[in-house]
Amino acid sequence: MARDLEHLTPEASVALTGELAKRGVDGTEGMNVFSDEKEQDNPSSFLFLHRHGIGERAMDVLHFLGHLALSTLGVAGVAAPVLTYTVVLSLHPFFPSLGTRRVHWILTETPFFPVQIVVGLLWGFQLGRRYQHRVMVWTWVVPALAIISLILFVPLRSVVVSRVELTKTEHFFGWGCLPQNHCFDWPLTVLLYAAAAYSIGAFAARMLPHQARQLN
Repeated sequence: MARDLEHLTPEASVALTGELAKRGVDGTEGMNVFSDEKEQDNPSSFLFLHRHGIGERAMDVLHFLGHLALSTLGVAGVAAPVLTYTVVLSLHPFFPSLGTRRVHWILTETPFFPVQIVVGLLWGFQLGRRYQHRVMVWTWVVPALAIISLILFVPLRSVVVSRVELTKTEHFFGWGCLPQNHCFDWPLTVLLYAAAAYSIGAFAARMLPHQARQLN
């Protein structure tokens, strides 16, 4: 439908003006309102789908991919190492035993990777408060599916710890699969823990406003 009365023939302009007058609207704004009403009357129209369906889904996908990168590589590959190096090396003049070897031990040889979990929680909470993207609470799904697929379908290298061979599940969870035991499947576990912590932090940020309203 044309949105400018000047582009219509005189007969069409008079008829459209009368229709808009019946609806209580006029001018360009009236045309926009009339067009929006027609669009809502026909939800299968391309414009309606673009505005209310395709565009929203595309943004959700982009948001998810962005938060997935932040919650995994951003937390485990950037934020946690930078924070750990900064803290440990700043303490090195006072405690000479603290050095790069200690940083490596904290990041890769500490069971359950507490630094990555704490950073993920804090980062997810802060970004969750700022952006409130609902996809933030699902970033853990991708590394979880990757680990499940490896456990179910991929033969893993045999690793023996204290004369006991690790099961497939123990390659990713528990105390056994660490670099000092020559087990190198732990990076996926780090990504899962970081993403899960990020999602929990984002979920907590989403819940806080609701709790505040209930208290008021």
